[in-house]
Amino acid sequence: MSYPTPLPPAQICVVAEPLIPRAGLENERVHAALDALQEAPYGDAIEFSAEPTGLTARLGARCTRLVASVRATRDLAEFSQTITRPFDSALELPARRYDLIVFTDVFSAAADEEADRLAAYALATLAPGGHVLILNWTEQADDPTPADIAAEKFFSRIGEAMTPLLRRRMPHFRLDLLERL
Repeated sequence: MSYPTPLPPAQICVVAEPLIPRAGLENERVHAALDALQEAPYGDAIEFSAEPTGLTARLGARCTRLVASVRATRDLAEFSQTITRPFDSALELPARRYDLIVFTDVFSAAADEEADRLAAYALATLAPGGHVLILNWTEQADDPTPADIAAEKFFSRIGEAMTPLLRRRMPHFRLDLLERL
């Protein structure tokens, strides 16, 4: 996979601060996600998110172009390298090749057909060698949470087309990184 030259700091976007009450935990989660990703910049990336997060803002510095598809209906500014749109699974998803696809808090609340559609979309649009990052809140629970179950369902949907690079379950969140074969 070839990587473009990083954009200068003036072109790095800031989309939104975390809009959830657990900002300290969100910081920990964002840092864990960024640590899991490669240092070299990704080309095109897309993030599906239940709401704007601190990760959305930081991903812009890690890719040439970020399409942030946010489920929540909020007004977000459009920046030079970030296109923000409301996420609606009934809408046509952008047809292009991505080096990075991020699912933040999407699968744990997704209906099965929506999750099937997003898994099929990842398989169809992720470039060989590209990464999928799945990040979900788990809260503190020893039993499998909806996030754990959703991640396992995603793995079963993609079959052997992707290989896990990292599967980490922290007390409050779960992080999975996969690579397209």
